[in-house]
Amino acid sequence: MLLLMCLTSSQMVMGQRVVPNQRKQNVQRVRRLQTMPTKTEKEETKATVSPQQEEKIFDVVEEMPHFQGGHDELMKWLGENTKYPQEAKQAQIQGRVLVSFVVEPDGSLSNAKIIRGVHESLDQETVRLVNAMPKWVPGKQNGKLVRVKYNLPIQFKL
Repeated sequence: MLLLMCLTSSQMVMGQRVVPNQRKQNVQRVRRLQTMPTKTEKEETKATVSPQQEEKIFDVVEEMPHFQGGHDELMKWLGENTKYPQEAKQAQIQGRVLVSFVVEPDGSLSNAKIIRGVHESLDQETVRLVNAMPKWVPGKQNGKLVRVKYNLPIQFKL
């Protein structure tokens, strides 16, 4: 009985839609439950899923992605390209912004999101920095280039 209450409009019991007044009659038929998505659900899924999204995003891989030249080069690049927002300077706002992004198999960065922000202007600057970064060395799993989620803290200090 509980399973019948969870049925959606696209699920069928014995080839017939379950309507509220038939639920008690169909209790015996639950064992033959079939899920049949409608055409529109299939089309929507195909339209919204890109080939990149179909690939799994790893959190940890055998060879983690890294900035070209290593950590020191990343810090140098951030120092040269960070534009401290005027609004944050005037308000003496400092802190560490944690940003998450995906390193794609070609080394490009995508899906930049603020995990822990400090101030709107510093958060926006962090996303701008990630989107402006040059390509990274991509991550590898079993010898194959894969998508990897990467978290990066960026410190803003006056």
